[in-house]
Amino acid sequence: SNAMAGNFLENNTVTLVGKVFTPLEFSHELYGEKFFNFILEVPRLSETKDYLPITISNRLFEGMNLEVGTRVKIEGQLRSYNRKSPEEGKNKLILTVFARDISVVPE
Repeated sequence: SNAMAGNFLENNTVTLVGKVFTPLEFSHELYGEKFFNFILEVPRLSETKDYLPITISNRLFEGMNLEVGTRVKIEGQLRSYNRKSPEEGKNKLILTVFARDISVVPE
C-alpha cells in the first residue's frame, strides 16, 4: 500500500560515497539552521553513475571545503515529497537524501 511505502521512506537510512558534482546552493532556513542542496555523483559497479540530490544543514559541514570534485561520505535518510509541476499540473515524486552526517574521504 501507499502508506507503507511512505513510512518506509521516512525511516530508512542510506550511506553514500561520491563526489560533489554541483556547487552548494542555499535552499531554506529553519530555526536558524541553513539548508543547502547539491548533487552528489555516485559511481556504480558498472560504468554508469547516479546523480543524487542531497539536502544538508550548514551545521554539518562547518569548516569543510565542499567544492565540486570533493569526495565525501554521506549518511542520511531517503526522503520523498510531491511537487506539483507547473507545466503539467501533475504531482511529481521527488526523492532527496537528507544528510545526517558528512565526512571528506581521501581518494
